[in-house]
Amino acid sequence: MIPGVRPVKLLTILGCFSLWQVVASAAVDQATTTLRVNVAPGCKVTVLSQTPGTGGPPGQARTQTITFNYKVRTSASGQGQITLWLASANTFSNGSKIDYTTQITGPGTALSGTIATNAALNNGIPIVRFAGQTHSSLTGATGTVQFTLNPPPPSNFGPLTPSLTITCQ
Repeated sequence: MIPGVRPVKLLTILGCFSLWQVVASAAVDQATTTLRVNVAPGCKVTVLSQTPGTGGPPGQARTQTITFNYKVRTSASGQGQITLWLASANTFSNGSKIDYTTQITGPGTALSGTIATNAALNNGIPIVRFAGQTHSSLTGATGTVQFTLNPPPPSNFGPLTPSLTITCQ
């Protein structure tokens, strides 16, 4: 017992305190909290294997294949793409074209088609596109692109030298 405090007043004070605790905890239980985490876009592409151009004598088509791994994370309003770049020491006629086919095992849209050789050499070839909110797994996904120069030059030529780049936002 507390000196100078009557038991009835002490019970009233303790009762009010307990009621306040119940009201306060009920208010906390009904509140919600939103946690927002902004993760920056990121991407990476790695060439796993590459077959040199195959073919026979001059004038015969050569198909080359690249297998790659890619990791991608785009923002909600972002986008991205993987681009195939080709380099060559040869000159190509305006009528030559590159046929390409892409297959992927993960997120994105694989692109296939035909492009003028000179345009491909100057601007690259988009082979995979990513929309906003695209995410690959932590280990990434794999893809393959095959490309063929048609018609091939009438003289002997070396294979086109390919490389890949990836961009994302």
